Amino acid sequence: SNSSMQLSALIATFIEMAQTSELSQNNFSKTALRTFKEFNENYFEELENSVEEFIEKYNLKESPQIKFNQLKQILEKEFGYSINDSSLNNYHELDELRAVVIKKRNLLLNSKLSDAQKIFVAGKELAYNFLGIKDRSYIHSSLKLNTFDHLLNNFKASYFSTALILNEAIFIGDLKQFFKTRKWDAGRFLKLLNKYNCTTEMFFQRITNLSSKHFGLNKLMFLRFNHEIGSNEYRLSNELRLNTRRNPGANQLNEHFCRRWVSFETLNNYESALKKEKKFGGRIVNIHRSKFYESNDEYICISVGQRGNLSTNNISSITIGFQIDDVLRQKINFIDDPDITVSIVNDTCERCRISGCKERVALPLSAERIEKYARLEIALQKLTNDYKE
Repeated sequence: SNSSMQLSALIATFIEMAQTSELSQNNFSKTALRTFKEFNENYFEELENSVEEFIEKYNLKESPQIKFNQLKQILEKEFGYSINDSSLNNYHELDELRAVVIKKRNLLLNSKLSDAQKIFVAGKELAYNFLGIKDRSYIHSSLKLNTFDHLLNNFKASYFSTALILNEAIFIGDLKQFFKTRKWDAGRFLKLLNKYNCTTEMFFQRITNLSSKHFGLNKLMFLRFNHEIGSNEYRLSNELRLNTRRNPGANQLNEHFCRRWVSFETLNNYESALKKEKKFGGRIVNIHRSKFYESNDEYICISVGQRGNLSTNNISSITIGFQIDDVLRQKINFIDDPDITVSIVNDTCERCRISGCKERVALPLSAERIEKYARLEIALQKLTNDYKE
């Protein structure tokens, strides 16, 4: 109130920055939600408690395999839902939507959904009803979330559904056993992933929920990249960073992500597998120790590649990376397995000074500009020190 002119200038600056960086309302809301999750280390006890109440109320036995019919029956009997998995087939424009709710109680599922995806959608609908959430989107797609409230409530419903499917006690017990192994075992990891009736993204998201509380591992990143087969485009569609300064998936305008990250190796490996077998639809898993150039920051990164159900021409890599420190070494025994690939990585090509990089896809223009300004500052300081009146 004492500096209205300065405040107006500040707000105008924010607006201009948003416009010049193509920051949409949707992008701003997603950034705000991600910050909210990071402040809470992506663990929400009230939602965990609500899941426990739901399990007890509807007598769901603790099991790694919740069935779709279990949740379907609760939706139909307790909340009056009608569920249909064929009606959307008549509307090809809606092929990429997972589900649509019509008139609040008619759940229309995409017939291409996997069983795990159907369970996830059913779990979200149960969350909306059990938690009493009214302000919500009735379209199950990240493409259609019009307001921040819709985005936040979608997150709450997704968290509830994932916690319902991946029971906290059982899941933590399995992770503890897996982390005890001295050698990295990709087959064992996939076996653990397949034990639960869930998607890869749900599996990794659940790890981000529980790692801090149960393992003390609160320095991590989660990245999902989408890639259209045959193209050179890679789109970061989901990210989370907890207590880490590094940001390999940074959405800098017109900059190119470092292609040395295991996420891209996974996508390339998957595309190679599709060339050999066009109908390949399994999962591919990779692991790297990724060390940042000119830094001691190092991460152990597990990445899983998969093909899309709704669009078979798209593949994705879902990656979780833990920063390597003393706490991590006490919790994950395979960290020093010599068979794990060690790679030197960076944020984006434009900000990277690694010479002779075979994976480089853009010149280091931003890095050169930063160095130019640094040299200018040094020269000005030297001039100041040397100048005598």
